[in-house]
Amino acid sequence: MAPEFGVRGAGRRPSRAARVILPCLGLVGFGLGMALLPPAAFHWVFVSEFGPVQLGTAACFGATTVLGFSLAARSRGAVPAGVRTLYLLFALGALFAGLEEISYGQHFFGWQSPRWFAQQNAQHETNLHNLFGNKPGKALRNVALVAVAAGGIVLPAAAMWAGGQFAPGRWAYYLLPRGELIPLVAVTLLMRLVRTLPGQTRAGWDLGLYELLELYLAITALVYILVLRRRLLSADTPGGPGA
Repeated sequence: MAPEFGVRGAGRRPSRAARVILPCLGLVGFGLGMALLPPAAFHWVFVSEFGPVQLGTAACFGATTVLGFSLAARSRGAVPAGVRTLYLLFALGALFAGLEEISYGQHFFGWQSPRWFAQQNAQHETNLHNLFGNKPGKALRNVALVAVAAGGIVLPAAAMWAGGQFAPGRWAYYLLPRGELIPLVAVTLLMRLVRTLPGQTRAGWDLGLYELLELYLAITALVYILVLRRRLLSADTPGGPGA
């Protein structure tokens, strides 16, 4: 038994280290980009509609949508119907966020915004979050930050403190991660904190930071659904596939 324990322990440590290190690499890359990239290249990477940050955000929300619908379908019989409805709503929310990010395909297909959107939208795009001086976008971003803080840190910590909440049949088992999202959420909240500092304090560090923050929110949503799928759809899950 000792060799088996050693192999399993060694397999878990890199995974835990990666969960801490990988979220920090985004901030490191952002800092290096500000310091080393020409303004045009920095803008393309972190701000442009066709850059890797914005396209990555849309791609993560798209993947979350597909996996969320799949989780709701494949967990039939293993998960209460009300919880599966929440999975569907989560998938629909991810679909909405992804479509908003690409302005419903406008940037890919090049069609013009309807006149009302062109006049009311801060970026003259066909989306809702940039209407009326970006007020809906700011509200949605703040709601998402509260949700990831609660769902990624506060509620999992409370469930673990209470004990027994992650046993099959309990609400935390179906809805909450354990500690998998804590580093990712912490870095996301740090970006929001930096963005709220006075301009003279952050010294330009707000440029493109909201776009990176939105990418982290999308990654958080994707990791969340992957955590639930691994827990609920694995062959050895009670009541799950293969049980």
